[in-house]
Amino acid sequence: SFDARGDTEQATIQSMQARMPSGTLDAKGNVRWAPVLEWNADTTLAGFDPGYFAPEFPGRIQGRIATRGKARADGGVDASFDAPSLRGTLRGRALDARAKVDLHGSDIDGDVAIAIGGSRASAKGRVGATLSVDARFEPLRLDDLLPGAGGVLRGTATLRGPRTTPDIAADLTGDGLHWGDWRAASLRANGSLPWRTGNGTLHVEASGIEAGLAIDHLVVDARGAMERL
Repeated sequence: SFDARGDTEQATIQSMQARMPSGTLDAKGNVRWAPVLEWNADTTLAGFDPGYFAPEFPGRIQGRIATRGKARADGGVDASFDAPSLRGTLRGRALDARAKVDLHGSDIDGDVAIAIGGSRASAKGRVGATLSVDARFEPLRLDDLLPGAGGVLRGTATLRGPRTTPDIAADLTGDGLHWGDWRAASLRANGSLPWRTGNGTLHVEASGIEAGLAIDHLVVDARGAMERL
């Protein structure tokens, strides 16, 4: 059901409700499309089932999502999305997640944490012309997040610097990893490598690899920087 008031330039959404056997989604807010697109909305999930929109992700979710945004003169968008607590079930797994994401044109600032099934993962930082990203997997079980995927990934990874030439640091272990046609029976990556300046060391070891080419065992010891290994 949908109830809105407005004119040819803007509307106030007094209520919008989607009802399903598991619960409801309720939203209200304002949207303006002239002279530029601009919006603010608050959505309450009370047993909402995302499987109605994404059949591979059935569930029952409780929480609140707030979003604000405005179109930019350069064609981009400045927007924010804040979900301080999303709880319930997703794909038959217990879910407890939070997310705060800000868009500034092509730049994204985010702070996301998710506990689902046996997985605990978080990521924080900026993705744009420059990268500043810290990710932690304690662990991440791929089948908790992605249908058709599997295996366990543990550890931390960091990216810093320009988007196409970032400095890399990792302390990761993975076992039984597979997603689509990509597989690795085991993976170990430890160390750091700058892209241009400085001296780093990175050790990578993997076995049982299927990535367009079958590799039984791979060991890489890299020193220096990506541009002068």
